[in-house]
Amino acid sequence: MKKALLFIWLLIILFIVAACNGKDDFARHHPELLPDDSNGYAIYVVEDRITPEMLEQEDIRITSIRNVELEEAKKYEQLNIEKTPAYVLFDQDGLVLKTYDYDELINHLKDD
Repeated sequence: MKKALLFIWLLIILFIVAACNGKDDFARHHPELLPDDSNGYAIYVVEDRITPEMLEQEDIRITSIRNVELEEAKKYEQLNIEKTPAYVLFDQDGLVLKTYDYDELINHLKDD
């Protein structure tokens, strides 16, 4: 009886640990959108253009920027891009911010 109870507790702990690995489902399936730096961000830009130099003018240092057309963004249905331009911010755990306002993106990055 004790062995069975111990086994059940081990299974419960295993499930809890597996569920708490930090990354959201989208991040697990699309690691190419995540930043290379574990302490940094990656920006996915749809129908606009952001460069590292533009961000440096705002005292923001991010080099992982992907500028794409709407057609390419459609392959990531879970992002649910409703209009353009769109700005999607990721950290190592997944989606941090989705906005359609460049200033909101910049303010979020400055506040962090």
